[in-house]
Amino acid sequence: MGRRHIRSIESLPRKILSHLLLAVAMPDSPAARHWLNEVAAFQPGLCNIATRSLLSRVDLERAWHLAVRDVWKKSRDMNGIDDPAAVIARLTYDDAPCPLTLDELCAVEFDAREAAQRFLLGWN
Repeated sequence: MGRRHIRSIESLPRKILSHLLLAVAMPDSPAARHWLNEVAAFQPGLCNIATRSLLSRVDLERAWHLAVRDVWKKSRDMNGIDDPAAVIARLTYDDAPCPLTLDELCAVEFDAREAAQRFLLGWN
C-alpha cells in the first residue's frame, strides 16, 4: 500500500468532520446545506477505499483536532475574529474527543444530518 493511498484515507475523516462542524457552527450560513452535501459525498469514498488494516492507521483524534482548527479558522475568516460560533467551536471541541468513531463514519447507514445533530447535542 502506497503512502499516497494512506494519506488519501487519512484526509477523508478530517474532511467529513470539518464539514459536519461547519454545518453545526454556522447553521444559518448559505453554505450549510453544501457542507452537509459534501459530507454525504466524502463518506462513501471513505467506505469504498478503507479496509480494516488501513483504518487502523488513521489517527481519528488527530483528524478531529485538525478539523476543529480548520473550522475555527474558517469561521473566524468568514465572520470575524470575535465570531461566537468560532469561539464556541474552539472552546467546546478543542479538548473533547471525537464524537464519532471510524466505524460510525464508515457505516453504510451513515447520515450526515444525524451526525450533525449528534455534534449539536454535544455542543449544548
